[in-house]
Amino acid sequence: MLESEGQLSANEIDAAYRHLGVNPSHAAVLVDEHIISQYRSRLLDVSIEEQARLKESLRTLGTARQSQLIKQSLSNCESSIEILRWWLLTTISN
Repeated sequence: MLESEGQLSANEIDAAYRHLGVNPSHAAVLVDEHIISQYRSRLLDVSIEEQARLKESLRTLGTARQSQLIKQSLSNCESSIEILRWWLLTTISN
C-alpha cells in the first residue's frame, strides 16, 4: 500500500489478481463472485501459510474494488470446514 496516500498501488492489485489465478487485464469484466470462487477453490489444496496469503490477496481486491461482497466473504470463509462444505454443495448441485 502506498503509505503516503493510504492507497493500493497498481502493482499490488495486479499481484493480488495473479495470486488468485486471475489475469489482471480481465479484472474489469469479472464479477466479484468469480473472484471469490477463485479464492475458495484454491484454499482446498494449499498450506495454512498459503491460505493466509490468499486471504490477503482477496482482502486487497475487496479494497481495490470497493466490494462489500468480497469483504463479507472473508469473514464467511474463516474455517476449512466452511470452505469444504461450500465446495461439496457446489459440486453436488452441479
